[in-house]
Amino acid sequence: MKNLTLLFIVLIFGIQSQQAQNFEFKASEIDIPYERFVLPNGLTLLVYEDHKAPIVAVNVWYHVGSKNEKLGKSGFAHLFEHLMFNGSENFNDDYFQALERIGGTDVNGTTNSDRTNYFQNVPVAALDQVLFLESDRMGHLLGNIDQELLDEQRGVVQNEKRQGENQPYGKQWGLLTKAMYPKGHPYSWTVIGEMEDLNAASLEDVHEWFKSYYGTANAVIAIAGDVSPKEIYTKVLNYFGDIPAGPTVERQEINVPIHNGDTYQVYEDRVPETRILFAWNSPELGNREDLNFDLIAAILTSGKNSRLYKKLVYEDQVASSAVSFQSSSEIASEFVVYANVKPGGDADIVKATLLAELDNFIKNGPTEAELKRVKASYFSNFIKGLERIGGFGGTSDILASNETYFGDASFYKTSLKYVQDATIEDLKLTAQKWLTKGKHTLICNPFPEYKVVSSSIDRSKIPEVGTPKSANFPELERTKLSNGLKIILAKREGIPTIVMNLMINAGYKADYLASPGTSALAMNLIDEGTKKLNSLQINEKLQLLGASLNSYSDQDISNVYMNTLKPSFDASLELFADVVLNPSFPQKEFDRLKIEQINNIRKEKSQPIGMALRVMNKFLYGEGHPYSNPYTGTGFEATVENFKREDIVKFYDTWMKPNNATLIVTGDISMKELKTKLEKSLGKWKKGDVPSITFNKPSVKTKNTLYLMNRPESQQTVIIAGHLTEKYGTISEIALEQMVSILGGDFTSRINMNLREDKHWAYGAGGFVLGAQQERPFLVYAPVQTDKTAESVSELRKEISDFVSTRPATQAELDKVKTNQILKLPGQWETNGAVNNSLYDLVKYNLPDNYYQTYDENVRNLSLTDLQSVSKKVVKPSKVNWFMVGDKLKIEGKLKELGFDDIIEIDADGNPINQSANPQIKMEIKQ
Repeated sequence: MKNLTLLFIVLIFGIQSQQAQNFEFKASEIDIPYERFVLPNGLTLLVYEDHKAPIVAVNVWYHVGSKNEKLGKSGFAHLFEHLMFNGSENFNDDYFQALERIGGTDVNGTTNSDRTNYFQNVPVAALDQVLFLESDRMGHLLGNIDQELLDEQRGVVQNEKRQGENQPYGKQWGLLTKAMYPKGHPYSWTVIGEMEDLNAASLEDVHEWFKSYYGTANAVIAIAGDVSPKEIYTKVLNYFGDIPAGPTVERQEINVPIHNGDTYQVYEDRVPETRILFAWNSPELGNREDLNFDLIAAILTSGKNSRLYKKLVYEDQVASSAVSFQSSSEIASEFVVYANVKPGGDADIVKATLLAELDNFIKNGPTEAELKRVKASYFSNFIKGLERIGGFGGTSDILASNETYFGDASFYKTSLKYVQDATIEDLKLTAQKWLTKGKHTLICNPFPEYKVVSSSIDRSKIPEVGTPKSANFPELERTKLSNGLKIILAKREGIPTIVMNLMINAGYKADYLASPGTSALAMNLIDEGTKKLNSLQINEKLQLLGASLNSYSDQDISNVYMNTLKPSFDASLELFADVVLNPSFPQKEFDRLKIEQINNIRKEKSQPIGMALRVMNKFLYGEGHPYSNPYTGTGFEATVENFKREDIVKFYDTWMKPNNATLIVTGDISMKELKTKLEKSLGKWKKGDVPSITFNKPSVKTKNTLYLMNRPESQQTVIIAGHLTEKYGTISEIALEQMVSILGGDFTSRINMNLREDKHWAYGAGGFVLGAQQERPFLVYAPVQTDKTAESVSELRKEISDFVSTRPATQAELDKVKTNQILKLPGQWETNGAVNNSLYDLVKYNLPDNYYQTYDENVRNLSLTDLQSVSKKVVKPSKVNWFMVGDKLKIEGKLKELGFDDIIEIDADGNPINQSANPQIKMEIKQ
């Protein structure tokens, strides 16, 4: 065997005589003589003799790292490394203590993205003990790993993570990792992992990891020191030969991400100096360009003569440090450069200097002197490592790493040859190839130094709310175009948006004279094409104008709504008028939206709340009432399926008349200017006769009836209960609003506090009055856990009944909701869109023009007597009907015991289901 001592003498002498002889290192002269064995079970053994001291290094490498983890299992490789130090089946003791007892040094284990290794130096006399311990944890570990040990080491690792992140710039690598690798890439998570993943690691996961990756065929043992190869082979075969090879391990392909464009990130940490960092994706470990980057990094920041140190730290003295390195990994790497800005220094100057120096290197490459210097340093560091048999960079480490990564323990010679052969042009081309691609810039700024000041606040009580300011609602102006179109303007100066809504008196109620679902489809289709523009062209124009346009219906009104900017108002109004006056109702768009509406109906039938909303109007108003169709307005599958384009045209021709509409406008425009513009656009709209809809008296044939919709396997039951109440104008709306807030409208309402906060049966529950021009539904609503369905019904009954009997609203409750309402008012009309929404209610419900000007005062003046009086007019416990969506098999038993007058099972269209399938229901109730 070639003696390394002679090699050292030759090389060191060469270094000392370098200047006289122009000495150059030669990779071919560096050799680590070793013998390689492969055991029958696939374990690779590397042995290197070094008799200068009676010690031996044992270095065990497993070809598994964090890149072998799965998403959601980050930190597993490193966690397992910790578990390996806590005893095995035949040696249940701490590994470090065992090594201390036999004089072990350089004892440790490490994990990176690609491998896990365990190493130690011990006296030759203790070699058998180390081989026993290493083989026992390789082949006989799982019996010693229990839940207690897993939890202990999980805590240790999590504290290691906390400790690392608690260091200055400790968050840097985690942020960089996520920035440089796309989600799912094997390097897109850190080696130490995420806290939630570590918490989720189970004992079963640990056992599976060991079985998958800790077989002998996935391991390399390098032994170096005062030993003989044949003797070592015999010992290793004896200790390790009975350990199974383990399953085949899939090796991942080289995968260097493309960082498209520059990215930028800034964060704060408790650090003394700003750090400016640049990172690029770079070639994988062992690539010739990977070694070139090692040399480039040395030229930039290694030593006082390095470019960045010399410029930033030594000459300009604007930075305290400058660092660069190639972070090499098996399937991809990163090249990193950073500088710390001196306190009080200018970060922009440092950043600009960094970029200028890098650009100069990219353009011109290194000098000959620089290249020689860093090559000499590279070889020198490698050779000095050969003095040691263990630890990082020692002979056993070099052999094991090269065998693991490249399948050739001598691959270090190839790497050294790459370094030896590297030219100025090579380094320049490498820089040009990789450092001109997208980079990530990561800036860490010192967390600001804050301080507290003395306070005179009395924290024993909450400060009183000051006197609320009255909310301002703009004065309204009205006019009418020559064709009968009514115009209402709420002028608001200084806000560069204009909102307008064309309200057509039609809505879902118009389906009473047509077919259910007509209004919804017609208004959905109206903005899908005009005689000059198709749907895509309309959308493009809207985007160019900075405008949005929507058309839709509710129960009573069909709407065409636009929100645009004041500078583009003229062009926006022209487009708005084109949509309203010249819809083409394209056949292909009709076909598409018709299918969409049918699909929406099917979605409603699959969603608990949608199922209830579809059927309740039929039973609240009675069949044949204009409001009796599904509240969602989508109609029925059968009716929509039969629609023809002509039906939509007929809807437009019937209802879309200027004398059947009101345009409400909010924004910075005068009525004179607005009317002039509207006459030129919407003034062309032809008026005509419009049919009237007669609202017959609602025909409700039931009370205290439960309409039950079966939804098997529902985890919750949706409960909606209520009855019709007075229409707008017949009672005080302000009193009604405050009443609803107390009973079910606010988070702290009685119903929500009962079912959510007290009982914990629902995520949210409440009550409300639905908007309609005629009689309106007063409803309570609660999605509750299935096993508390009947109990929730009882609680809702009690809340409704008590509210108008034993527990009416109190003065304290009224004061709370009034104060809340008054304090919310100023923010309620912050935007033009919000003002326009209130205008919409004013028109829809025929409120007086000063309704919102006096709203604040009227809320303040509302008395408890007024509220209790309205409560008794609105809340009628004896008239309540119930609509329920849930798993019938789980809930009907208890529901039968609640005293309903009737329980009727219906489908999602409100049709009764044949009771013969459950003939006992009605009979049991009547008994």
